[in-house]
Amino acid sequence: MVDDDAITRHLLQETCLTAHPHVDCCAMASAIEALLHLPVFKPHIMLIDLLMPKVDGWELVKRLQQNEDFSKLQIITLSALSLAELKDRGGPPTGSLFIAKPVDLGWLRGYLVGLLGTKAWA
Repeated sequence: MVDDDAITRHLLQETCLTAHPHVDCCAMASAIEALLHLPVFKPHIMLIDLLMPKVDGWELVKRLQQNEDFSKLQIITLSALSLAELKDRGGPPTGSLFIAKPVDLGWLRGYLVGLLGTKAWA
């Protein structure tokens, strides 16, 4: 997961880690940090905040989608932008599941459990 806000990052990481014993979650504070660590971590799912300094979530998603190694990666984008603000910026990145902040942590936990049950990333 990638989010520049430390509190949000912590809450989302804890939610992911408590979803299931087989879930591992690496939390990063920037898109640049994520791009450096992704080849080693090789995630199945990524939660990405859209509004981050320097390299934003839109650019991170674009780079991931251009890389064949991440063709099966499920991308979930997050933002506190209003629907109008999001639309003005071109909407959520194509190919991503968008969740408005604040994130319903119970929903997120259930979503991850559901993915584990279906092995949707395989």
